[in-house]
Amino acid sequence: IYTWAESNRKLFAALMLERMAMMVLLVLIVAIACISIVSVIFMFIFTRRKDVAILLSIGARRSEISLIFMKIGAYIGLIGTALGIAAGIGVCVYLRGHNLPLPSSYYLDHLPVVISWPFFTLVALCGIALSVLASVYPIRSGGRFETAGTFEVRIGCCTF
Repeated sequence: IYTWAESNRKLFAALMLERMAMMVLLVLIVAIACISIVSVIFMFIFTRRKDVAILLSIGARRSEISLIFMKIGAYIGLIGTALGIAAGIGVCVYLRGHNLPLPSSYYLDHLPVVISWPFFTLVALCGIALSVLASVYPIRSGGRFETAGTFEVRIGCCTF
């Protein structure tokens, strides 16, 4: 006696390969998005250096300023994740309503679409967490805040 899964091993192997390829593609998209968030926050820190210097001179702590930039990264991630989840759910609902036909080489006549709410929730939480983590690097490296008017010029061994 064979189960349906055992008699169609090639189909399940092909589905597993497609799932792995989609996972790799998703990871690459998320990595590109994280690099984009890092560059946006680097540019934001660079353009706001004078404002940061003013905040430091009136008594703001470095941790408070870092928290401001981390919130910006979280907002970027929240908006991007919300748009991505909305687009993903929209595509899934569309594909569920309009059965996408498959070639005759498959055992199924149309593409089955299942909306997995735990998966969508996990993806949303990971997207937001990765955007916050992506904002940490620019804050640590580009956020070595200096006060306004302090410049160092090194010529040889002398500092001016």
